[in-house]
Amino acid sequence: MEPAPITMPTSACTAPTSADPFGRRNRDSVSSKSSAPSVGSVSSSSSSKRKSRSSVHLQQEQDVVIPMGGDHTKRDKFLERNRIAASKCRQRKKEWINGLEEAKNGLETQNSHLQMEYNGLLSEVSRMKNQIMAHANCHDPNIDKWIENEARRFVQGPTATEYQPPVPFPAPSYPNPSGPSFAMSYEGYADEGE
Repeated sequence: MEPAPITMPTSACTAPTSADPFGRRNRDSVSSKSSAPSVGSVSSSSSSKRKSRSSVHLQQEQDVVIPMGGDHTKRDKFLERNRIAASKCRQRKKEWINGLEEAKNGLETQNSHLQMEYNGLLSEVSRMKNQIMAHANCHDPNIDKWIENEARRFVQGPTATEYQPPVPFPAPSYPNPSGPSFAMSYEGYADEGE
């Protein structure tokens, strides 16, 4: 079954020749001979305006039949393509977000493993220093020299010429398991001087 045709006035289909697409009249088409028209040209231009107005009025009274089927199916096809494109875009965005979340989880896991390894190494260094300090009474020249250097380094403080290990960043702590917050825990800093 074919859709019912729509009747429209011809003025909706055709525009007057002296008007722009928005229905405004073009002033240049009325008088293009001089910038200051004479009295005769003004009266002739006003009569031509009346003629064009009356012809436009006659055209508006005539009806034109436009079948709606072609435009309606084009619009439906356009809307369907747009729906499909929007669905694909949402799917790609969802996959991208899932990929980012997986990468974030992987990096958080790697960070926590590295943080545990770092803390383990710091505790091992601290334990070794304590063992060396326990042998301070042995009067071994190497141990005495190391203790003297450590004491000097402690008294002088850090200098620009010496290598200073970077201050570790703590692993972020999230108060609730549903997601990260912007507050960070500073309890994870290890004191290297002890």
